[in-house]
Amino acid sequence: MGTRWPRGPSARQDRPAARAGPGGPGIGYPTLYLFAWRAEDLMSPDPVTVAAEASVKEAASVLTDRGFGALPVVDAAGLPVGVVSRTDIVRFERERVDLLSLGDAPPADDIELGTGERLGRGFAVEVPDGARVRDIMTPMLYAVRPDTPAAGVVKEMLERGVHRVFVVSEEGTLQGVISTMDVLRGLRA
Repeated sequence: MGTRWPRGPSARQDRPAARAGPGGPGIGYPTLYLFAWRAEDLMSPDPVTVAAEASVKEAASVLTDRGFGALPVVDAAGLPVGVVSRTDIVRFERERVDLLSLGDAPPADDIELGTGERLGRGFAVEVPDGARVRDIMTPMLYAVRPDTPAAGVVKEMLERGVHRVFVVSEEGTLQGVISTMDVLRGLRA
């Protein structure tokens, strides 16, 4: 037989924060507790960043290769200046026109590759992309201090409808990131 947790507010003072399952405590699901006191307890430290001057292709590679949904963007001094997400890149790709106009492009059968081979019909010529992360990023990010209470972090994420918040020091340096997965990992029954 499992342990019964005492009920009532005074009985839970040793637990950081609580969230009941559907139907309330004890009705089908166990009560979940967030076992973290502050933002620094929840965060993933030393997040991977991307420079504002990096190419969009570089950012897409990092997001894809590392399985991230977004990256903090930093300036030359290493301070956070925004966020670039997979959605930003998809939106950019959807809206850009990267093919030469027909008036600028030679007929495909007149294009010769370095190997001497000629392009056949149906090929197009791609224009090199000079877009930078700073051109497509969201130029703001939601940040909390390391000592922000964990419940305040969750509240902030819910109120703003964001999947991640960044942890910054008093000086503005990036110390970590808290994603919805970090919050879920902190829950215990």
